[in-house]
Amino acid sequence: MENSKVSALYNTELENYSRKQAAEQKGKWADTWEVAKSNFSKIVTINLLALMFIIPSVAVVVAMQLILANYGFIFPFNSNFGVSYPASPGSVGMAESLKMSFNLISNALIVLFGFISSVGISGGVYSTKKLLNTRGEFKIKDFFHGVKVSYFKVLVPVIIVLTAVLATGYLSDWAAYTIAMGNSAVWPTIAKIAAIIVTVLIGIVALWTIAIGASYKVGFGQILKSAFTFIFATPVHTIFFAAFAFAPVWLLLLFSSGFMSFIVIMVCAIFGLSFVFVVWMGFTQWVFDLFITPASKPKTVKKEGEKKQEPDKKESEKDIAMQLLAAGKSELIGKPILPVGKESLVAVPKNFKREDLLKAKLSKKEVDDKVTAYYELHKNDKAYAEYEKMFAEREKPVQEPTKKGKKKKRLSADNLLR
Repeated sequence: MENSKVSALYNTELENYSRKQAAEQKGKWADTWEVAKSNFSKIVTINLLALMFIIPSVAVVVAMQLILANYGFIFPFNSNFGVSYPASPGSVGMAESLKMSFNLISNALIVLFGFISSVGISGGVYSTKKLLNTRGEFKIKDFFHGVKVSYFKVLVPVIIVLTAVLATGYLSDWAAYTIAMGNSAVWPTIAKIAAIIVTVLIGIVALWTIAIGASYKVGFGQILKSAFTFIFATPVHTIFFAAFAFAPVWLLLLFSSGFMSFIVIMVCAIFGLSFVFVVWMGFTQWVFDLFITPASKPKTVKKEGEKKQEPDKKESEKDIAMQLLAAGKSELIGKPILPVGKESLVAVPKNFKREDLLKAKLSKKEVDDKVTAYYELHKNDKAYAEYEKMFAEREKPVQEPTKKGKKKKRLSADNLLR
């Protein structure tokens, strides 16, 4: 599948390693599962290294939610005094206003901590890509090498996504506050839904941007253009694998309380981030192999093939001549001989007659005629002509291609094997 818009990515990989292919090709995802299963300890190591830099953002979310929950006990948002009279008549919308303020502060802190989280993400995606492409090669220094070569390309989309989340969260809280104050719910709800959709789209673009930035040495403009190209080329695949990659997040939202929440948190802490990295980098590598290499290689190979076709033919003829020269003159080599086929001589029976002798003679003549005809047809073939000429002149120079300014080497029957 050819796409010139991503041809600029060809031969710009950040790889400091050689890709390895499976001994038996079982399909992309079967191969990815096999590598992940056989290198689970390395996947856990990558997860813990990345988590170490993402924990500050997680801590901010947890701390702000605990503080907000504590304010729910302090302020009488829903308590009544006497018969249906609120203790604080002016508390309408107070809960929504307080939540909006706290979420704004927490999300702003998360954006700031995105500079730290980007370290874990850049190192994690690069290490996972190397692990999958080399079928298990990973060292801790690879994680920090990934940070070195792709940090800023990962930082930009991370900050943009976190900023979009901040804006969407604030808009959602504003919609809740507006509705609580008794205003119409139509436009706030539409604005909230639109903001969520835009944020999801930005997130998908950011995922592709991160994958490309952690894989290729190109500018951010080319990264962004390539990201949109891949999205439009694989819209269904992109949506599916983006949703599947964040399965740990869906589990955390599904089991947000109770004993199961503890189990899900522990599982995600062990390999939740690595699951995201493996699924997304495995999918994007499949797309890269599908689009980037075919977009650039066929044209080059075709042109080189056209240019080298004639020189290769001459090289082949020269090799034949050299082999013949090295073997010494021989009638079997120097003359074209009819290949053995279905032709056969008529055998003379033990008790024969004159007719049997005539048939055998005619059969021999027919074979001789075929041999002579084959010889006449092929005696001027280049290999045989060169052979005859070499030994007729005693010495035939076979010249090697040389660079400009160098003398040509002469090879002959006398000096070829010395």
